[in-house]
Amino acid sequence: MATHNMRIFIKSIIIIFTLFNINIIDAYGINSNNDKNIHINAQKGIASWYRGRGANMSSCEALSSYTAGHKTLPFNTKVKVTNLYNNKSIYVTINDRGPFIRGRVIDLSFCAAKALGFIERGIVPIRLTW
Repeated sequence: MATHNMRIFIKSIIIIFTLFNINIIDAYGINSNNDKNIHINAQKGIASWYRGRGANMSSCEALSSYTAGHKTLPFNTKVKVTNLYNNKSIYVTINDRGPFIRGRVIDLSFCAAKALGFIERGIVPIRLTW
């Protein structure tokens, strides 16, 4: 009886991880080098972009123009953003709050969105790691 219950429990956990798209490796912070001292936080969702007040859309060369808004991450947190459509990645600095539209996890500056290649699309599925 205990073996049967254990099998059901394990199958339930697998289903939950699959349904909620939980990556066990990210959840435990284990990287490919097996360095268990590095903890990786990850979040998947939809990103959008915005043009801030006074933003100069022609000068995207400076990495300081790669900024973003997030609802809960502390300001000045460096976050790696990966576009899941084309696998392009950049690092942005959290300097704002938002997005305030349901289902979106991050608002990227124009320059960050341009570097990730989704200006025309407007929104894109992404993965955040920090």
